[in-house]
Formats: sequence, C-alpha cells, structure tokens
Amino acid sequence: MGNDAMLAGVLAFLISVAAGPRAITRFHRLKYGQTISEDVPERHRAKAGTPTMGGVIILGGAAIAALIFGGLASLRYLWVILAHAALGFLDDYLIVRRGKSLGLRAREKLTGQIMLAIFFVVSLSFQPGSHPASSWAGMISAGNWLMAFLAVVWMVGISNAANLTDGLDGLAGGVSAIGAAACGLVALASAQGTSQVVSWSISGGCLGFLWYNAHPARIFMGDTGSLALGAYFATVMLTSPHPAAMVAINFIFLAETVTWLMQVGYFKLSGGRRIFRMAPIHHHFELVGWPEPQIVARFWIAAAVSGGIGVWMVWRWMAG
Repeated sequence: MGNDAMLAGVLAFLISVAAGPRAITRFHRLKYGQTISEDVPERHRAKAGTPTMGGVIILGGAAIAALIFGGLASLRYLWVILAHAALGFLDDYLIVRRGKSLGLRAREKLTGQIMLAIFFVVSLSFQPGSHPASSWAGMISAGNWLMAFLAVVWMVGISNAANLTDGLDGLAGGVSAIGAAACGLVALASAQGTSQVVSWSISGGCLGFLWYNAHPARIFMGDTGSLALGAYFATVMLTSPHPAAMVAINFIFLAETVTWLMQVGYFKLSGGRRIFRMAPIHHHFELVGWPEPQIVARFWIAAAVSGGIGVWMVWRWMAG
C-alpha cells in the first residue's frame, strides 16, 4: 500500500496542477472573486477580486487519486470531507454573489458543521472492530458516548481552525500539505493503508494548489477548501491509534485557534484591550512588520517541526 499511497500523492499533484489554470480562468469569467473582510490588515484590500473556491482544485485531484489507489474504502473518509467542501462552497458562493464578506450566518455554518460531525461520529458507532481499539473511533464503536461527544467537538473545532489559518497566500495550503504528509507517515507506521492513501492524496492536492496559491496568489481556497481540510484532519485524528501524535501534527491549527480565542476573550473581559495587534496570530506578525512570504515560510517550518515530532512519537512508541 505504501507505493500506491505515494503514487496517489503524485497523481493528485498532477491533476491539481493541470486543473489550476482552467479553474482560475473559469472563476474569473464567473466573477467568483474574493471579498475582503474588514477584520484583516489594510494591505489585504489589494487582493480583492482574486478568484476563490480554489478548494475544488485540491479536492478534485485528491478525491480522484484516492479512489483510484484506495478504492471504495476511501469513501470512509472522503464523504465527510466532500460534504464539508459543499458547505464551504455554499458559503463562498453566497459571498461572491452578494459582493460582500457575508455568506452563511455563523450559526448556519456552525449548525451544518455540527450536523456533519454528528453524522460522521454516528457512522463510526456502526463500525465495530474496523478501527484500532486505542483510537477514538474504536472507543466510539465500543459505545463510549463521552468520546463520541468529544469527537464532535474536535471535528467542528479543527474544521474552524483550518478556516482561521486560511488568511495568507499559501499558508493553509502549505501547512495542510505538510500535515497530511505527516499523517500519511503515521498511517504507514500504523498499517492503515486507506488512511495513508487519502493522506498522501490530500498532501499532493495541496501541493498542486500551492503552484497557484503561493504569493502572490492567483486563487484562494476559500471555505470550500479550508472546511474540507479541517474535516480531513479530524477524520484522520479520530481513526488513528495515535491521537497524541495527531495533536502535535495539528499544532499550527491549534495555535491559530487558541490565539484567536485569547484575543476575543480578553477583548470582551477587558473592555476593548488586546493581547495581540490582530488575531489569529499570523495577522499579528503582519502588523509587527514581517513580510507575508516570511510569515508563511516560518509557519511552514513550524508545521514541519510539529509534524516531525508527531511522526517521531509514533515511531518511538513502536520501537519501544
């Protein structure tokens, strides 16, 4: 399965690279341009009109590659990933149609995410013995409803965390490519063949997308991509026998979310004071003077280090 997983990653990359120019041209013609939120640094205004919904490039390549090399077993992961992509696509579509940064209402998007998370977690409960007993999925299928509740919270949280991370050219795509590759190595060590194929497919799809999303970006992934990538990391976490390693791999997503929660909480409690110049944390670094490509490169390095730690934890555990 290892060779198939690597081939799946290569195929996903090639499909994404090949699909990029056509998608960019098509979205330009449809006027599916990004509307810039008021809650970002002023220099982001120059990015207005850049095509969005580029997540279809990532997921198109990844889904095709995963199905070719992983077969129908890949649908165990793909259905919930693509369902989140559809939710994100609806949000992106409403934003570009309305011409302002207002798609689905926050409660509407959150309701959709919770429902999808519940459907996925319930599906795990009907798969006894198909997941390692030490995984969240194994405990859920054994009837542990506390873990089921926490799994729903985790899936919604990581999906939103990936969405928060998608704020600079190449940031979410690069972090996801590195993280998915690390998840693929964990799956290899755990003999989870299907997870390995899906992980490398996602990584390859993200790398192909980065060909066009690197600074200055010609297309953004939008919620179409970020919600789906968050769902991918959640599904891998829930089905892996090494959840602690997955927490390490998701370090950047978690850091982005924690800094945002700290900022919002402190702002409300202090009557308008801030911890950071802007949250999530990548915008803080923008406002202290770091160039955008430098921030992205440093976040990629941090993602590689945290991903390496996650993989090391698994291999160390297996060796011991």
